[in-house]
Amino acid sequence: MPIEGAIKELGVFELLQLLSFTQKSGKLKIMSPFGKVIKIFYFKNGSLSYVDLKETILDNLERSGKITKEDRDEFDGDNFPENIINKGILSREDFINMVRKYSEDAVYSIFKIKDGTFIFEECTVNTPFDIDLGYKIENLIMEGARRIDEMVKISSMIPSYNIVLEISSEIEEKKYVHLTPKEWMLLSHINGEYSIEDIIKISGDEFDTVKTLYGMMMAGLVKKKAVKNTKEKVEEHKWENVIDDFYEKGNYKEGIDYLIELGKKEPENPAIPYQLGFFYLKMGKFKMAISQWSEFLTRSPTGNKAKYVSELVEALRKVEKLIIRRDEVKNG
Repeated sequence: MPIEGAIKELGVFELLQLLSFTQKSGKLKIMSPFGKVIKIFYFKNGSLSYVDLKETILDNLERSGKITKEDRDEFDGDNFPENIINKGILSREDFINMVRKYSEDAVYSIFKIKDGTFIFEECTVNTPFDIDLGYKIENLIMEGARRIDEMVKISSMIPSYNIVLEISSEIEEKKYVHLTPKEWMLLSHINGEYSIEDIIKISGDEFDTVKTLYGMMMAGLVKKKAVKNTKEKVEEHKWENVIDDFYEKGNYKEGIDYLIELGKKEPENPAIPYQLGFFYLKMGKFKMAISQWSEFLTRSPTGNKAKYVSELVEALRKVEKLIIRRDEVKNG
């Protein structure tokens, strides 16, 4: 019998502890509030054995120029590992190394998820090329908790991954700068155009990248790019001005339609579900507002906006419970 439920009722930490304690073997799916599969994990006797990293690996191969965006369609299906190797794009050893490199980060990324659903199915686990990571859940949880604590500190300076960085004038004036290989690599991508999110995608490593950038900002080597002049800013955020106009005039239905269409063009933009939540709230559609804000938190889990939205979601859920109590009192 599958184990399934809502993450807000049984958090990811508690879920993994349960699988470890009961020494379960099987497949765990983590899904967004909309039912989109975020990650799939495989367990053997309570230890993490394998992580489905198809999208992560394809992103890496596309960035490195080994495949094109159009090539990705060729790798649909469960036989992705064999296909990528049979086509000569990766060797078997390269594939295994990539799985080991990105698996832990995949686990740590789901610790930030506060809403969504999960389903665990007990089954015999057969992994590609008999890969068995053998990661102990207790160790992953301890490291995950440490990373979350560090990200809280880092979010004071990096509240959003949309921030664009530039090299400070101080480093340009120095004749010699001592940097680690990681810092030199990241510095090469700080051009006043790439956002932190862009740099993370290039490096393929979220936590270490953000942590290193935070250190470079603290040291004064890089800084947030100055705000563009008013004309450029208005042009760049033109759609937000349109949304503000809908909102102020009470044209909530039109605003929702506009944002939904915009979401088709920018499916990963966290600002869209953020704005949609307020429009649905104004129309009294609490569940839709909660759903949109939960999606926003999945895409942008840190910073002042995330904290504010979490408070809004919690408040709306309390209101929903009070409304249910009203119906119970009426019928009692």
